[in-house]
Amino acid sequence: MTQLPLSLRWAPEYDLSAFFFADPALPELLKSVALSHTHQALLLVGPSNSGKSYLLRALAAERANSHVNDQPLDPRPDFLDAVPNSGALFVDNLERCAGNAAAEEWLFHD
Repeated sequence: MTQLPLSLRWAPEYDLSAFFFADPALPELLKSVALSHTHQALLLVGPSNSGKSYLLRALAAERANSHVNDQPLDPRPDFLDAVPNSGALFVDNLERCAGNAAAEEWLFHD
């Protein structure tokens, strides 16, 4: 019997309800930061493969017109213009900016 290789891939759902939180108030706190229209920053830290990227994408899914950037940041002033209808920018792999003085300064001022 021969099995045909199918190119089926599971597309993960990025939703906060897929996470288990030790503190039941934490999902609402994260949602309030993600949905806030004030200038706020949230830094997710943890060991490798602990789900930080999935949580970041779940937070971005909570907010309409958000964009998850997982490429090295481009510190040029027109960077955000390249992100269509960006209501919020969620940056993954922030460590890629280390050593890039212009990107570090942009992040500091942003």
